[in-house]
Amino acid sequence: MRHSKFVMCTDDFALDHIERELSIEGLNLNNPRSQLQAEILEALTKPENIGDSHIRMLLKYFEKYSINPELVKLFIKSYFKLLWDKTNELSSKLELEVLVGEHQESAFLEVRSNEACTKAQLAPLIAPRSASNDGISIFINHLDAVSIRRIDLAKFFADKIGHHQQGLDAVRNIGMLKINFLGNYL
Repeated sequence: MRHSKFVMCTDDFALDHIERELSIEGLNLNNPRSQLQAEILEALTKPENIGDSHIRMLLKYFEKYSINPELVKLFIKSYFKLLWDKTNELSSKLELEVLVGEHQESAFLEVRSNEACTKAQLAPLIAPRSASNDGISIFINHLDAVSIRRIDLAKFFADKIGHHQQGLDAVRNIGMLKINFLGNYL
């Protein structure tokens, strides 16, 4: 469950939509020309230009998720600005994957690890798309991996933005960190 990169994905349908919207051919979202970046950033905050279905739904149905859509847009813009800033050492820790072809998810798989795997921070590697390339894909939610990642993120935010608060325990106060983060940075 170790993570050396923060990976986001989009798909070729969203990429094609951006190209048509902005009249650009051969757009490379990993490294676009600097004079186009501001325009591309704005396009990337529209649901029809987002290939990751979860992030697209966060923007499209923000009220159902009880999330401020501006926070989602800020995340998208921050991610891409950092990805494109090759002078920033953190840029190399980001990866954007462009998924090719149709993805018609036909199942939702929830995975749990046994206690030994969780202690060793191991998780099964499950491909979201079939190896036979027949177009079948699934959503995978690994509950234990997500829990460990949330704790890692809480520790990160406790260190970066919560260091001035007395008695802040990242593991017990994940909700408090969200509130503090939103209050300090929106």
